[in-house]
Amino acid sequence: MVVLLATVAMFIRNVVLLALFAPRAVFTAIGPLFAMACVALLLRGGKPESEPGQELTLRSPISLRRVLGYGILFLAIQVIGTLAERRFGNFGLMAASGISGMASSASTTVAVANLTASGKITPELAGTAAAIGSMTSALTNVPVVFKRLSGTVLFRIASSTALQILVGITVLAVQHYYFLSR
Repeated sequence: MVVLLATVAMFIRNVVLLALFAPRAVFTAIGPLFAMACVALLLRGGKPESEPGQELTLRSPISLRRVLGYGILFLAIQVIGTLAERRFGNFGLMAASGISGMASSASTTVAVANLTASGKITPELAGTAAAIGSMTSALTNVPVVFKRLSGTVLFRIASSTALQILVGITVLAVQHYYFLSR
């Protein structure tokens, strides 16, 4: 299913963004993101041409309006993440990253990487926040495809997404318990 492949691409993109802007944060994020990508690939099944759906008309992704929009979104995520971390600590940043991931996991990932680069948060927290933002971003696929796909395909995407998130949370929890808390 193409939606699951797009999710895998998003996970890979977020790891690359962390590697570029906060290399030490990759060690925390790569476990859950890799595990979620494996689940998506294993449950993908079917051939892309067998998927029902509507043809999408795509416009150019490069326009001044879109660039400014993403710039403002990135700035808002950066400010919200900083304020949430100051007010509520690590939990606040993780919650803000989860909410921000619904809008843009890439912007969330770069924002937490910048917070790490400026010394405001640890690389481990940045990796955790990036993974949480990626999880919520993956979850937003279900409502996007809700009206476009048949019940069977929609169920497969929804169940795969739920399993991805469950596996990601489990890997993140195991990492924190066994490796990051010591």
